Amino acid sequence: MITANRRVPSWPLKIDPIARGSVDVWCVSVQSLERRLEALSALLTPQEIAKAKAYKFERHRRRFCIARGMLRAMLGEYLGRSPGDVALVHSAEGKPALAARARESLHFNVSHSADLVVYTFCRDAEVGTDVEYLDRTLNRDLIVNRAFSQTELECYYGAGVDQRLRTFFQIWARKEARLKARGLRMAQLSEESLTRLPVVDFAFGESYVGAVAIRSAELPLVTATTSPTVPHRARADARALAA
Repeated sequence: MITANRRVPSWPLKIDPIARGSVDVWCVSVQSLERRLEALSALLTPQEIAKAKAYKFERHRRRFCIARGMLRAMLGEYLGRSPGDVALVHSAEGKPALAARARESLHFNVSHSADLVVYTFCRDAEVGTDVEYLDRTLNRDLIVNRAFSQTELECYYGAGVDQRLRTFFQIWARKEARLKARGLRMAQLSEESLTRLPVVDFAFGESYVGAVAIRSAELPLVTATTSPTVPHRARADARALAA
C-alpha cells in the first residue's frame, strides 16, 4: 500500500521518522525549490561546491546544488543531525551511501531527470530508484533491440502504439532501479537475479515515470501509480522487508 502526503513541507524541512518495514519516496521539483537555492547550497561541503562549479552550464550547477542540498536536508532529518555533519561516500560503481558509522541505520538512493528529483529511503534494505522524463526524441528502437530481454521486448511490442513511449521508459526505470539496488552498472544488466528484486512503479504526472526496487527477494512484486504534487512524499508499507 502506498499513501501520499500532498502538503508542501515547511522550511526548514521537518520529516517524521521512517518506521521499520517502510519505504519513503519523495518527488521534488527543482524549479519549485529555486527560491531555496541559497539555503540548500549552504548545506553543501567544500567538495560538493567544487563539483557544482565544475558543471559547464549554470542550470546544471543549480540543479546539483538543489538536489544535493535537499538530500542533505532529508538525511539530516532522518538521522537527527545537522545536514553538514552527514558523511557520504560513493561505491566503486558511483552509488552514494552513508559513511560506515551510520550506514546500517538508513539506506537511500537518488535519481533525477529533467526537472524532477526522486529520493528513496529505507531502514531495512538497500533501495534503488529511477525517474525518467518521457523524451519523445529518443531513438527507442535502437535501445530496445540492444538492451531489452525477451520478456521486456514482448512487453514493449505488446503495448499499443500510443502506449509504447510510456511502456519503454517504465521498463527502463525498473531496470535502472533494480541495478542501483544491487549497486551495479547498466553494463551488468544481464544478471539474472535482477528480475527477482521487488519493484514498485510510479507515474509522476503525465511526463514522468519512475520505479523503486528493494534488495529483498522475499518481498512480492507490487505495482502502484501516483500523480503527486511536488514536493511529494509517498510511504510504501513493506513490512515483509524486515529481516
